Amino acid sequence: MWLLLACTLVIAQPKHDLPMIPALKLGREAFFAFRITQATQQFQQVIQYNKDPMSQAMAQYHLSSMAVWQFGFGQTTARLNEFKTHNTALNTALRYVSDPLWRRFLTAESAMHRAIVGILRNDMLGAAMAGREAYNNYVWCIEQDPYFEEAYKGMGLMQVLIGSAPRTYQGLLGFLGYRGTVQDGLNHLERAITKAKWVQEEAAIYFALSDEILNRNERNGIQKIGALQKAYPQSPLLNFLYGYALRNKFQAREALPYLEAATRSGKKSEVVVPTIFLFYLGELYFRLNQYEEAIRELTRFTQEFQGTTLVGQAYFKMGQALEMGGDRKAAVEMYQKVKAGFAYDMDEFALRQATLRIETPMTPIEKQLLRLQNASDAGDYAFVLTEVENILSQETISPTHLAEAHYRKGLSLQKSQRYEEAIVFFDRAVQNPGDPLAKWGPYSQLYIGECYEALQQPENAILAYRKALMYREKFDYHKGLEQRARTALSRLKVGN
Repeated sequence: MWLLLACTLVIAQPKHDLPMIPALKLGREAFFAFRITQATQQFQQVIQYNKDPMSQAMAQYHLSSMAVWQFGFGQTTARLNEFKTHNTALNTALRYVSDPLWRRFLTAESAMHRAIVGILRNDMLGAAMAGREAYNNYVWCIEQDPYFEEAYKGMGLMQVLIGSAPRTYQGLLGFLGYRGTVQDGLNHLERAITKAKWVQEEAAIYFALSDEILNRNERNGIQKIGALQKAYPQSPLLNFLYGYALRNKFQAREALPYLEAATRSGKKSEVVVPTIFLFYLGELYFRLNQYEEAIRELTRFTQEFQGTTLVGQAYFKMGQALEMGGDRKAAVEMYQKVKAGFAYDMDEFALRQATLRIETPMTPIEKQLLRLQNASDAGDYAFVLTEVENILSQETISPTHLAEAHYRKGLSLQKSQRYEEAIVFFDRAVQNPGDPLAKWGPYSQLYIGECYEALQQPENAILAYRKALMYREKFDYHKGLEQRARTALSRLKVGN
């Protein structure tokens, strides 16, 4: 019996287990609390006083990881240079790591860091090259030891990125040997959450965001962010991420205290609050029709943020808020400041709409539709279903405005779990979309698929999703639709 027990313990013990020394553990805890200075000091202490090559590499790895997050939130030249310094130091430290599995794993993580930064900089060639290095090393690690759990976080994130890549890249990715779907990625991320030691929190964050943005929160990823927020209730990072997830679930009022807490946390000097959080707080106030508060936070964001991401959208939202308040002149000044940054869906939409608004003031019906949009985005579906009838009953209404009204009613019916009724109104928007560059027709087609999926009619859902992918115009938010439709098809275990 004792021999059987001994064998069981040997089998259960990971072959490449790496104990977490106290300084690294304290550094990780400080990072997730977003006490960046304290976290940096802990990792630097390891580098200075612990001469074990593996410990030094792990400390450099965490400094590189933190630099990725900070560049993502700031995107300044200083943050980019800081990342390059830490990433280079990590690669140097890896030369002295003797364990080949850990060395290849950290090589993959280092490449993944460069791929993420490449994507954020819109350097797709650099991101692709780094991503290929990361992918190949993750594959090698898992082939060498399928129970090396740390590698599943990176592999999972790679598969999410591969599975959600635009269709224009899919052929090239397949040719280069990349394999994976969003569902594969979520499976591997979930495995890392439950079994890994060093990357559990990161895996939980990536899992929750991927599940929410691409997979309709079908895997309840928001609970994992909620659990982390409870573990670090003062962390601006985790308050922001949880509030952001609630916002994406159209729970604006529930999200508000977390985003407010995320921006207030910086009053404690040791805690870092990224300026980019102000944009999302301002945007949330906008959804709740609190226009003065929205303008205040968005103004702070445009004044303090040193990057370009979201700036055009901030000016567009301020213009809308000012116009809703009756200040057309000030609104036009904001619209004129809108410039597209990278080729993101929201940037393209903001530029197109701002150009339109400069030429043409908002009409009463457009203001009504904006109030419906805000109510829908905030999750007030009862208000939408009541007020939309005032628009649908009007005798003179443009085809585009009618399509938006049908879309808004369909979406509120869908969120109210009245799926068959929702399909009727979505179909009206599909049949008469008005402006071919507006999202009302294509997204209504996507949501028809979601309704059929909720009704447990997979064949109809698959057909609807495939129809959604047949649109070829670069309509508003076309990239987001493609990602969601393709993820839905992978969820239903069929090809695109």
